[in-house]
Amino acid sequence: MRHRTSIVDSLCILAGFLAGLGIIGLYAVGEALSRQKFWPYVRTLLAVCFATLVNPYGAKYWSYLYESLRMPRPEITEWAPAISILGMEGLANAAILFFCLAFVALLFMAWYRKYSLTVLLVMIVTVYLTFKHIRHAALFMVAFGVYMPESFSALFSKFKDHPAVLYTQTHTRQWVLALTSVVVTMYFLHAFVSSSPLSLKVKSAHEMEGKGAYYPIGVFEYMETHGVTGNVLPLFRWGEYVMWAFYPRCLVGMDARYEMVYPYDYCVSYFDFMHGRETWRDFLSAYNHQRVLVEVNSRIDKLLQEEPAWAEEYRGPTGVLFVKRGLSQNEASMHGQ
Repeated sequence: MRHRTSIVDSLCILAGFLAGLGIIGLYAVGEALSRQKFWPYVRTLLAVCFATLVNPYGAKYWSYLYESLRMPRPEITEWAPAISILGMEGLANAAILFFCLAFVALLFMAWYRKYSLTVLLVMIVTVYLTFKHIRHAALFMVAFGVYMPESFSALFSKFKDHPAVLYTQTHTRQWVLALTSVVVTMYFLHAFVSSSPLSLKVKSAHEMEGKGAYYPIGVFEYMETHGVTGNVLPLFRWGEYVMWAFYPRCLVGMDARYEMVYPYDYCVSYFDFMHGRETWRDFLSAYNHQRVLVEVNSRIDKLLQEEPAWAEEYRGPTGVLFVKRGLSQNEASMHGQ
């Protein structure tokens, strides 16, 4: 029971209560199919479900969760399928690590064959969820870390106690398992060492900008030193910082709260705009934006450069800030309050 409790606790803490409910449910199903004691998990699941109703919205919170889980998020990287992450700079290693470990887990489970049905269910579901959305890789990693060491230890003990198996043709699976594990370990060890993890030099923000920097540092410094105010429409992943750093003088048109704050139709129109799709002008004219903050050299950057009603206010290595023509600071300030 202690072994099982550790994975339940880990996933509950790591991924929120929905992951916790899911893992408890998987344990209930797995133990029931294995004809083991499953009622403790069922009772726990029911108790936790009722506990979630203790919130300001009551049962309506569950209707929100239902819609939220069904909402497609094709524009948000962490909700992208693992296979699509392979082509993204800076994120490919995360996807490679997942595929390698999933392959290792498959090999070890096929060899060891002592895992319960419950363990198999958890591994299969976490692998499936990560295939669908890379954000669930953390769940898979926790499950891998809890379950796989048992089979690693068994394989190591087998080689230690019977070294002759290394020289026989009847233990191909053991060879494949050992070799795969070594290759995966060496690949990511090389990636780790190549990143100079022990270097004492910390690059400045401006050294990083334009080289994979997450935030447009130059734009933010410009907004701060020039007292920029008004309604700002930022790139999705920059919205929360703008809201935190410049409120109340700046209000944002999008941030990572996404469906919790913004209507679904608005979100769709917003991403159509940011990607410069056919209806991008409709979104720009439908809402009262004074400034737009987009990624340098993106499609919408090029479109706004040619838009007569908008002018480039500041351009940095990572982000570019556009301002509506004819808008004074006083007007922006009044609109933004």
